[in-house]
Amino acid sequence: AVSASHEDNDLDGHQRRVARSAMDLAKAYNLDEEDVRQIGAAALVHDVGKTEIDLAILNKAGDFTPAERLAMNGHAAGGASMLGQIADLPQVFVDVARYHHERYDGKGYEKLKGEDIPFAARIVQIADIHDALSRKRVYKLGAPEGRVLCEMAEREGRIGRSMFDPGLLRCFV
Repeated sequence: AVSASHEDNDLDGHQRRVARSAMDLAKAYNLDEEDVRQIGAAALVHDVGKTEIDLAILNKAGDFTPAERLAMNGHAAGGASMLGQIADLPQVFVDVARYHHERYDGKGYEKLKGEDIPFAARIVQIADIHDALSRKRVYKLGAPEGRVLCEMAEREGRIGRSMFDPGLLRCFV
């Protein structure tokens, strides 16, 4: 899914876990088998844009500078651009890469809101946030499952339910 030079950041493991979780959510939401498969495949490459980011930024333990934050945030559009170059690749791959950091409340990278965010990207976003909160990163410890689900479903807070498609979040939890 990603280049070997990025293994220390666990992008490959992250993408596999997100793909499995996104497929489980898509199945639980009763999507047809082909949609489940495509969402899972798209989730495997949702962070492909991070392969173009310097490892010093990806592995940074502290806060990002404004330039580093801009580089990190650019991975979604960069990944979509990379995937958009592949002939005959289904649009869901590009949509998931580009919009998996959108928030249902409109406070994401590109400020899409609610139903304007492609459905597959809303599924992958939930799986992505869940994995990010659950796993240890260079800058934080992983949280236990109960705490992660509570944080995702909270009314207020940095994460909170306003980030997510409410029907998909209920199904996920």
